[in-house]
Amino acid sequence: MRARFPVHRSAVALLALAACAAGSARAGTRDWADDPASARDPAYAASRALCRKLVGVAPPAADAPTPAEAASLADCSSEALLFGIGVPADPRAARLCAWVETRTADPQVTDFGFTGDRTLMTVYADGLGVARNLDVATALACRAGGAPAEVDARVRHLARLRADGWTGTDFSLCDDAATGPMRGTCADHGQLVARSDRARAFAALSARWSAADRAAFAPLKRAEAAFVDARGQGEADPSGADRETAAVRAEEGQERAFAALLDDAEAGRVAPAGAAEARSGEAALDAASRALAARTPEPPRVAAGRPTRAPAVTPAGLAAGARAWARYRDAWLAFARVRFPALPADALSARLARERAAQVARIGTPGE
Repeated sequence: MRARFPVHRSAVALLALAACAAGSARAGTRDWADDPASARDPAYAASRALCRKLVGVAPPAADAPTPAEAASLADCSSEALLFGIGVPADPRAARLCAWVETRTADPQVTDFGFTGDRTLMTVYADGLGVARNLDVATALACRAGGAPAEVDARVRHLARLRADGWTGTDFSLCDDAATGPMRGTCADHGQLVARSDRARAFAALSARWSAADRAAFAPLKRAEAAFVDARGQGEADPSGADRETAAVRAEEGQERAFAALLDDAEAGRVAPAGAAEARSGEAALDAASRALAARTPEPPRVAAGRPTRAPAVTPAGLAAGARAWARYRDAWLAFARVRFPALPADALSARLARERAAQVARIGTPGE
């Protein structure tokens, strides 16, 4: 799986965010009103003026954790606590954790993603476990850091909500994402939430499985995880500003398909199919694979043998994906023989091949 820092950042996106944030208001170190880079751009004058009016505005001291609470939250994730990622959602604990995160010197915590001031901004904007306070939320946005265009848009967005007397609960850090790195952060966040939801659904679905079912599922889950990685690493274009978003999109599509097929198999909803349909699915997959290979050249190389630019999807990446899919298919068939003995292998093979053919046809296309 792609590495995440501290709970949701991939290494590539983290480096890109660092570059994007250079020269902008860094979390906890400079207010947007005083940021010298933004001062040179008149387009940011309105948001900087808003921030200037809110200098000194902060969350109420009564909302801060006690020393004992802070000590118990030393390794917490406000993102996980606020959005219920792997743990029950707890807005109060998320708020206390976010206070702790603002005090760390680790820039991976203070400067990026759903942590610290950005979590507190969301809590006070949406009124989650505290009294809604859009002035506090806006003041936090002023010092939460980020790319200039995003800080500007976020501050003005919160000011509009305050002026409109907004009482909703769906303000998000991602509402004003305007750069590839931030869109990648938001895609990573969405994936974490979706994976947590799927894990809960799987726990309910598999609650009555036998020990033999669980033992048979373990190799399938490993093969599925390897295939998901192959999708993100070799079947998504890594060459643009939205490379993290593209990788997440490829991974998420497969993870949703896996969960849907498992649900359908449990409910007896896999469409009937015989050997002819299975062969037809394989033929469709072969045709899609040949078409993809024809439009996927080797990356250009210079004399030293290095690519002249970051390659997009490459033949090597596609080959790795094809191998991972074949192992995934075989693992599905082996698992089904144990858990779903009444499910014909041809029906499952046809479903898997059709889904993979559609997947392959989308590789390298806009939105994939």
